[in-house]
Amino acid sequence: MSIGFRQHVRAFYRALFPEGQSAVLVAISVFVGVFIAVLPTIGIALPLTVLVTTLCRLPKGPGLMASFVATPPTLFMFFYPLGYFLGKTLTAPPPVDVELLSELQQLSLSTVREVFGRLWQDARPHVLAFMFGILLVSLVTAAIVAAVSYWIIARRAATGPR
Repeated sequence: MSIGFRQHVRAFYRALFPEGQSAVLVAISVFVGVFIAVLPTIGIALPLTVLVTTLCRLPKGPGLMASFVATPPTLFMFFYPLGYFLGKTLTAPPPVDVELLSELQQLSLSTVREVFGRLWQDARPHVLAFMFGILLVSLVTAAIVAAVSYWIIARRAATGPR
C-alpha cells in the first residue's frame, strides 16, 4: 500500500517539478496556475490555466498541478474569507443592514428586479472589497508558491537528478 502511495507522490512531484525544464518557466507556470485558481473562477480555473499556459508557451503540467492548491475547502474556508477580510480592511466599505430573509420573502416575479437591485446596491461595496482582497491574496499566494517551486527546481538542477 505504501509503495502505491509513494508512486503517486513521486508522479505528482515529477509533474509539478519536471526535470529538464527551465526553473523560471516552471515557476511562471506555477504562478499562473495558482493565481487563476485562487481567484473566484470556480469551474473554469483549469481550462483558463491551460489557455494561458498555452498562449504564453509555458509548461502546462506544473500550472495545472499547482492550481489544485485551491480546492473547495481551501477556497471557501481560507482564501475567500481572507480575501474579504483583507479587502474590507483596506477599502472600509460602509456597514450594511440587510434583512435578507425579509427581502427574499417579498420576492415575486413582479418584484425580482427591484429586490435584486436593492440587494446589489447594498452589497456592491462589499463585493468590490472582496474582489480587491482576493486579487491581493491570489497575487501573494501565487508569488510564494512560484518562488518555492523555483527554489526546488534550481536546487534540484544544482545537485543533479536523483
